[in-house]
Amino acid sequence: MTVAVADGGIEVEHPDLEGSFYVDPPAVRSGQKALDPARDILAANLVVDRSVKDDKYNVLPRTDRGYKNLSHGTQVTGIIAARDNDIGVVGIAPEAKILPIRHVPEGSGPSRYFNDVDPGHPGDPILQQHEKDWASMLSVMRLDWGSQQRNLDDGFVPIPGYKIPFVMNNSWGNGWRPRVVEIDLPGNRKGYFLQPRVVGKGYQEFTGSQFYGSSRRAMELLDADDPLGTVIVFAAGNDGWNSETGEIPVFDRRLSGEGIHGYLDPYVINPIGYLEADAPQIARTGTPANLPPPMSAAFLGNKELEGWWLAVVATDKNNRIASFSNGCGEAARFCLAAPGVNILSTVSPRDGDYDNRYYETESGTSMAAPVVSGALAVLKSRFQNLTPRQAVDILLRTATDLGAPGTDPVYGRGLVNLERALQPIGQQNAASGTGRGVAASADTRIAFSSAFGNAAPSARHHFGGFDSYGRVYRYRAPLQDRVMPGPRLSGVLALNGAAGPVRMAGGDGTTALLRRSTTPESVIGDGTAVTLIGTRHRTGLAIASSRTSVALSPAALIPQGGEGQAGTPPTPVWQGLAPRARDVVSGETEWRLAPDLAPDFRA
Repeated sequence: MTVAVADGGIEVEHPDLEGSFYVDPPAVRSGQKALDPARDILAANLVVDRSVKDDKYNVLPRTDRGYKNLSHGTQVTGIIAARDNDIGVVGIAPEAKILPIRHVPEGSGPSRYFNDVDPGHPGDPILQQHEKDWASMLSVMRLDWGSQQRNLDDGFVPIPGYKIPFVMNNSWGNGWRPRVVEIDLPGNRKGYFLQPRVVGKGYQEFTGSQFYGSSRRAMELLDADDPLGTVIVFAAGNDGWNSETGEIPVFDRRLSGEGIHGYLDPYVINPIGYLEADAPQIARTGTPANLPPPMSAAFLGNKELEGWWLAVVATDKNNRIASFSNGCGEAARFCLAAPGVNILSTVSPRDGDYDNRYYETESGTSMAAPVVSGALAVLKSRFQNLTPRQAVDILLRTATDLGAPGTDPVYGRGLVNLERALQPIGQQNAASGTGRGVAASADTRIAFSSAFGNAAPSARHHFGGFDSYGRVYRYRAPLQDRVMPGPRLSGVLALNGAAGPVRMAGGDGTTALLRRSTTPESVIGDGTAVTLIGTRHRTGLAIASSRTSVALSPAALIPQGGEGQAGTPPTPVWQGLAPRARDVVSGETEWRLAPDLAPDFRA
């Protein structure tokens, strides 16, 4: 299963990620063809950025915008696909293959917001660059390299066995310039918070203008109703906009114009404190408490993305949303929660912050999103027939409810639950020979004719079936006793005059006896009894049109000796209520060990 990771550079030589890529790192770094064609895959399709001489370890299609830090992309990749190799950590989908798409500007963090643009004007240079980058990433993922060709020294080389990614993980977001909003603080003071730009226009209008032209055409290739389509997963952002634990920084002065970028620089200005995201001062400005970033909620303004575009918020070890995480807000219908606090994963030992260390804990919705991406990869690897829309629907339906009952603006549909997602959902039908569902699995039994002897009934048997998504499962089949052969003619004739049991059929270690009676007071009653006698069991079934109550009474309830006087005949307990019962069916089964097994059992 393939997962595209749109992020920063990735440490392709990390020991826990060995074999995770469609690449051979030495071939990539040298930029030379390897003797083994398989080693040349990434060298041709995912190349080293030769415009940066010291950038030896970054794997990228040419959508790159940075090169300083490798650990964010490496950590995201490890959460998804760190190998199960008895070292380090294990990813959610350790067998997955990673397609790295380097996109995120790296380093210590963003130093500038996007220009103060109006997403309603697609001619703006910033929006044009956003459009170009997004279209380029989608084209790379679908191996529709197009304009990427000019950046490849050796030309396009198809990847043997390459599968279009079923999931694209995006642990990044656009830094749209916020509005600086004034609020009242205690003591007749003024404070200022940064209101996300989406508040002014609303999600539908804002997100509806993010894609056009080439990016919209590229997204049409990510067919949500095709098993070869792709699910888009986005981190919901770390701005603290959630109404349960969220904290919003408050500043003591307004920065304006180009000086607004100072809010990103602690050497320029620091918060004087924090307010809860749903604090009255903030609510009075018309700012909702749960505000995911526009890219994670892009389906709100682009209805064609509904059902295969997911937002992911971060929870802590107590399954409570982290104070830094944005809530699901208007994206709640297609939003999940996942662990995102102190997540241990792979990092690059080449980065200054992680010198000589290969693993570190980090927190953020960037860590929560790959948990969901990994779950989707596992789901798809188990059930290849699933389309993106079906896989997303399964995760949404099986999520563990958190917060307010049902879908809520903080946790959306709830905490991702892969164990439950892998179990059958809805009506489960046994499969026919044509591959179609027939009887419900709960009503399905397996029966054998006597030709199988005792071998078939004593074995463990399963049958295949489908759930409501067409996923194939194996079910343990309740075993119906094998079908006996038809009665012999001699046995039928013997019934006319015989008073005792008549052997009706036999073979393969099982004998069928039949006995008839016309006496209601008999053990059988006025009816017929069939007894099957095998090597390990004796089963009887009697059907009578009438039978006396004495025979029906439980033995424990029949007095032995009347009123306690010896020799007094037993008095039927039910005789005064129902001297004779009609249409009586009774049965009994006795099981015992075969003689040759008994000594071992006693031992």
